[in-house]
Amino acid sequence: MSELAAMQQRVAELGALASHRKHAQTAAQQAAPTYAEAMIDTVREPLLLLDEYLKVLSASRRTTPPLRSGIALYHGNFCAANRY
Repeated sequence: MSELAAMQQRVAELGALASHRKHAQTAAQQAAPTYAEAMIDTVREPLLLLDEYLKVLSASRRTTPPLRSGIALYHGNFCAANRY
């Protein structure tokens, strides 16, 4: 096999690897939210996942009262948690 043919074969192999990696990365990104939600729901204690603005991204089923996504816990000096 000539050096050129070997290089062309290696380039084709690298292209296939890059394509496989991209598909695996896409599948992992799609599965991550479901996996994270499953982990949150299995924790025995109430658990909240908050964003940088203290808005609820996800809440375990054990939160009392049940919280849903999108609720802001703090807004200015108001704390929504004080209502409960």
